[in-house]
Amino acid sequence: MTIVTWFLETYKIAVSEIKLLNRRRKDTTSTMEKIRIFLLQYFNLLLIIIYTFSLTNVMVSTLLAIFYKWIAIVGVLSSLLFIIALKFIQKKVYTKMRDGFIKFDPRLVKF
Repeated sequence: MTIVTWFLETYKIAVSEIKLLNRRRKDTTSTMEKIRIFLLQYFNLLLIIIYTFSLTNVMVSTLLAIFYKWIAIVGVLSSLLFIIALKFIQKKVYTKMRDGFIKFDPRLVKF
């Protein structure tokens, strides 16, 4: 897995989740499920925004570390740790709890 693929993986997962949730929202008739699906779409959108902010911080901090001060490496490391935490939440927590949240059924949560 290349570095670029690793960084773009979160975008691919979030976009596919938004498309999947959009199809599920059209198929369901329950108002509560539609609201919950909308909340999950909003969560994915916020995840993309936060991830983009963190990725931009990594790039700017890297450029600062190269051309200005070496202390900017702290910004790179903290942003990378934040990105790793976001990826963990998206892969390990969100995907396992999505169906249980939509149906409001704790039995559907896969831990």
